[in-house]
Amino acid sequence: SPSSACPRVCACVPWARARQVYPLKPPIEPRDMPEARRLLSAAGDWEWDVFQLAKLCPAHVLKLTAWYIINFWGLDREFRLEQAKLYRWLDLVEGLYLNNPYHNSTHAADVLQTVHYFLVHGHFQQYLSKLEILSLLLSAIVHDLEHDGLNNNFHKNVCSERAIRHNDRSIQENHHLSATFKQLLLDPELDILQSLSKEDRAEVRRLMILAVLGTDMSKHFDKFKEFKDEVEAKGNARGKWEGSSDLALNYILHSCDISNPAKPLPQATAWAGRVMEEFFQQGDLEKELGLPISPQCDRREASMPKSQIGFIKFIVLPTFELLGQLLPNVSTICVSQIKGNLQHWEEAAAAAGSPLPPTRSVGPSAP
Repeated sequence: SPSSACPRVCACVPWARARQVYPLKPPIEPRDMPEARRLLSAAGDWEWDVFQLAKLCPAHVLKLTAWYIINFWGLDREFRLEQAKLYRWLDLVEGLYLNNPYHNSTHAADVLQTVHYFLVHGHFQQYLSKLEILSLLLSAIVHDLEHDGLNNNFHKNVCSERAIRHNDRSIQENHHLSATFKQLLLDPELDILQSLSKEDRAEVRRLMILAVLGTDMSKHFDKFKEFKDEVEAKGNARGKWEGSSDLALNYILHSCDISNPAKPLPQATAWAGRVMEEFFQQGDLEKELGLPISPQCDRREASMPKSQIGFIKFIVLPTFELLGQLLPNVSTICVSQIKGNLQHWEEAAAAAGSPLPPTRSVGPSAP
């Protein structure tokens, strides 16, 4: 069978069966690293470049970003998060991200920083409680934990261990969550939520499940329509969103997860190259296993400009235009950047002689 032909399909980081004893390491202090401190101090800006921090601290990019942002929001004090335990948790989380071209700890740090931007300069924090902010940040930190660089359809097609365990439904997203709660929150040495009440702990788990499952791209258009209906009905008045924070939280994490084409062009092109290489590696594996090569995964035929044009036009731009109705700064800063990046890719496609994707409205039939 295809899954038995390639150990990678079923491979995952092995769980420790006995209770672990995690060595206490002193938290990384940005003040001891002037350049890291300088970079992290600008983490609230849209132009923030995660690649600079990753170059400076390649093994700690997620840990440093998360440590800074959690402390920025005072969540360690608000919820009595034990600093040493938080550090150990972040250390293990970073180690459980695999060395994929795209779905790695640098991507997780980038998504986390984008959430932070929306909270600070998008003023999204006004719609959330402190517990919801904690849940959203933790969701961003773990949202691709143990991602193996293969998409849900691949796992489904080969009947992988993950697909079987999660019954072909949001396979990777369910795995990220399962790995999080199994290893990280059920081990006393790593239980950063230990000080929370039973009710608050259950609410954090519920919100994390909601948010991470919402990053499944197959749910995009349903989520888009649901959020669009809510925005049209409520506008951006804070009081009208009481009781609807679940939907907003879900939409924000998904928007951050697909935000690469909205970043400054040097970052956007770097991310595009990484995601295409990961697609190509899946296509190579599909070819090796005798499977049909998935769309965008054939390195002999796929075009990065055309791929980015379609993704921006049908997914990213409409997502951010809608989000801008709730958070006006998104329209001012992010949407204008997306349009500039789109123009770049259209010019690149024209220079390469590639026909542009057809223009059509966003809907269930869009790719």
